[in-house]
Amino acid sequence: MASEETDKFLKVWYGEIAERLVRAYHYVCQQLVDAPSRQGSPSILLKLRQDIELAAEMFRNRARQVLEEERIGVDPTSYYTEARRQCKRFTELHRRLSYVPTPWAQPELEHFLLGVAAEKDHPYAITLSGEFNFASVFIAEGVGDVGSRGYGEAQNSLRNVLSVPVAEQLNVVMWPNLIHEMGHFLASDYGIVQQAMQLDVVKRLGKTDPLAMLTLQRNWMGEIVADLIATDLLGLGYYVSFSNFSSYWSYFVLHKNTEKHPSPDIRNRYILERLKRHDQKPDYAIEKWENQMCWAWNCRKELDFQLEKGFFEDLGPGTGREKVPSNDVVKVPPDEVVLELASAIPTLGCYQRIREHQHDFDLDMIRGLQTRIGKSEFIGTSRKRSEEARPEGEKQFEYDVAQLVEYPNRIVDIVNAAILQRLGIHFLVSVPDIGHGGLRDELLKELCGDSSRDIKEVMPRLWQSVVHEDAVVLKSIETRAICDFYQTKAQAVSAGGE
Repeated sequence: MASEETDKFLKVWYGEIAERLVRAYHYVCQQLVDAPSRQGSPSILLKLRQDIELAAEMFRNRARQVLEEERIGVDPTSYYTEARRQCKRFTELHRRLSYVPTPWAQPELEHFLLGVAAEKDHPYAITLSGEFNFASVFIAEGVGDVGSRGYGEAQNSLRNVLSVPVAEQLNVVMWPNLIHEMGHFLASDYGIVQQAMQLDVVKRLGKTDPLAMLTLQRNWMGEIVADLIATDLLGLGYYVSFSNFSSYWSYFVLHKNTEKHPSPDIRNRYILERLKRHDQKPDYAIEKWENQMCWAWNCRKELDFQLEKGFFEDLGPGTGREKVPSNDVVKVPPDEVVLELASAIPTLGCYQRIREHQHDFDLDMIRGLQTRIGKSEFIGTSRKRSEEARPEGEKQFEYDVAQLVEYPNRIVDIVNAAILQRLGIHFLVSVPDIGHGGLRDELLKELCGDSSRDIKEVMPRLWQSVVHEDAVVLKSIETRAICDFYQTKAQAVSAGGE
C-alpha cells in the first residue's frame, strides 16, 4: 500500500481521537450545568474537565506533528504506535467518567433499537458506562429468595442490560454496536446458539479439536451469531461501524484471536460476506464500493504488518509475516471453520425470527438522505412529492409536520445515511474521495490551528460542531418517533379505541 494512504489514514485516526476528547469534554461540561450548585460546582467535575483539557493540550502538540509531516510514510510505525498509545490514554480517562452520577440514556437510543430490531416485546434496559466499549449483561431472573414467578415485568425488564460509553450516547456511529449486543440475548432466547452447536461443522470440529470446540461453545458462537443478527437487521451501517471501531480502537493487531472473540479480521470477512447476500438489486452493488468501505481497515492491517515486520527483523533474519503468532494462548477454531459456520447459521429454522425483521435496503434512498443530512436537513420525513418549494422562516415547521404521516422515512435508512455521512463515505460519485475523514478531519484541523489559542477556548468551539451534527440526526429520529405515535393513535381511533 502506498505511503500516501497510510499518511492519510493516520491523520484520520488522530481526528478520531480528537472527536472522542471533544465528546468527553462536552459531557463533563453538560454535567457541570446540570449538577446541584448548593456548594458550588462539584470538585470531581472540575477536576475531570481540567484533566481532559490537559489531555487535549498534550494530544494537540503531538497531532500537529502529524498534520505538518509531508511524508509520515518514512516512519509510519512510530506514528502508529503513538496513535495506539493515545487511544489507551483516552480509554483510561473515559473510565474515570464512571465516578460521575450518570443519567439515563437519551430516548433516541430507544427509538433506534425499536426501529431497527422491532423488538417491542423483548425486555431490555440501556445504561451508560465509563468503559469505552459496549456490552450486554444477563441479570438472572429470580434473584433472592423469591423465584422468577414472584416477580412481574419489572424484574424481567432488568434481565438484559445494554451498556453504552457515557460520552458516546449521542454518537450515531457507535449505535450499531448496540444491535450486536442485543443480538446476544436474541440469539439465546430464540435458541439460535443452541441449534448452531448441532451443525455438522461444529460436530466435526469437536472430533478433530475438542479444545477449539470448547472455545467456540463458551464464547465464539455467541459473538458470531450476534454479528450476523446485527448485519441482517442494520445492513451497511453495522459493517461500516464495526470496521471503523475496530480499525481505530482495537488494542491488538487485527488478526489476533482471543478466548472471548474471533479476530477482528475474520469477523470483518464474514460480516462483509453476509452483507453481500443483501445485494439483491443491482444498485446495492456492495462490491462496487468495497474499496471505499474497507479503506481504513486495509490501512490498519498494513500498519499492523509493518509493526510486526520490524519486530521480527529485530529478532533476526528468516522470519516472515506468516510466522507471526496470533493464537498463542488458547486453542481456537480455524478461519475456514468460522466462515463455514457463519454461512450455515442463517439457514437454521430458528433464525427465521431474525429474517422476519430483516430490512430491504434501498441504496438510492440512503444516498438521497445522505445528501440532505450533509446540508443539515432533518431527514425524519421525505420531501413533498410536488413542485411546491419548502417555505422559509416560521412556516418551515408547519410544512415539515404536514409530511409526517404521509412521507415518513425508516429509522434504519436514517441511521445508515447518518453513519456514512459522518465517516465521510460517499456513494454519490464515480471516483469517491477515499480516505476523507468527514467530521474528524474538520475537528483535527480546528484543534491544531492557531497555536496561540488556549485549549479552554478551543474545546467549546469544537463541541459546537459535534453538537450540531448530532442534533440533525437526533431530531430526525425524534420526528420519526412522533410520526409513529400519531400513526398508532390514528389506528386506535379507527379501530374504535380511545
